[in-house]
Amino acid sequence: MLRTTLTVALAAAIAALTVVLPAAGQPVSSTTRTLRLDSRFTYSHTTGRLEVATDKLSIAHRVVGHDVVDCAEVTKATFECSFTEFIAGHGTLQAEGFQGDTNAPVTLAVVGGTGAYASASGTMTTSDENTSIEHYELRYTLPNK
Repeated sequence: MLRTTLTVALAAAIAALTVVLPAAGQPVSSTTRTLRLDSRFTYSHTTGRLEVATDKLSIAHRVVGHDVVDCAEVTKATFECSFTEFIAGHGTLQAEGFQGDTNAPVTLAVVGGTGAYASASGTMTTSDENTSIEHYELRYTLPNK
């Protein structure tokens, strides 16, 4: 009888944990957004294997901020790049990744941000740089608060 009582008590305790754990273990809900920016080159400086460039950022011909892009040469054909997108009055989005020595489109990882973009994650895709205006598409997720 004691064994049956302990078995029932243990089963009840496991059932209670099963009900509580999924709620506690659920991921925080999040919101995914897309930000499309036009990037117009403003400045570039190269020192050794590091290039730093800046661009004006706009949406529908209205300037909304600027960025700083730094790329370090890993090999003659590969660069490790970091993009910091400064969106006036909202904060920054940070993207990082590798790109080749061509101007082909590339997808980088959104690795964070500040202000309205704090804790952002996702991707940033660049367009072909052979045009006078490069296009950035940032698809990022923010945790709901």
